[in-house]
Amino acid sequence: MHGTPPVSSGLSSMSVTEMKNSLNLSDEQTRQLTSILDDFSHYYDNLLADGNSRIVQILNPDQKKLFDQMLLQHRK
Repeated sequence: MHGTPPVSSGLSSMSVTEMKNSLNLSDEQTRQLTSILDDFSHYYDNLLADGNSRIVQILNPDQKKLFDQMLLQHRK
């Protein structure tokens, strides 16, 4: 399973506005949804940073340079 992208839950392809309109969310529900999505985003960012840090620990200096280049290419 390593190397295969995770199955999307669909959240990443929907905007808050789209969900608000499609689900007829109240302002309070929209605020709560935004908070949940922000929390998820922070959790995901921390998870990625931890994974990258652990990967870097096992690489030699040349591999670290290549890994950094790979990350830069992936972000583009």
